Amino acid sequence: MCIVEELLIMTETKSGSASFLQFVGGMAYQTLVHLGKAPNPMTGETGVDLPNAKYSIDILGILQEKTNGNLNPEED
Repeated sequence: MCIVEELLIMTETKSGSASFLQFVGGMAYQTLVHLGKAPNPMTGETGVDLPNAKYSIDILGILQEKTNGNLNPEED
């Protein structure tokens, strides 16, 4: 199973409501799109956009730092 499939499975919810895992999974997927490792969901094309990849990675790092010790076991 590839990382994209794992992200999609990880972020599925049965209730249809937004969750922290969906948010982080979406950010991670967007990072993969910017790195050219996953297709853009709007165009189906892949391409590298390093400035936006760096921004996405920085945001994920901030989230990791700010949520340290504040997540439930499912989210950790």
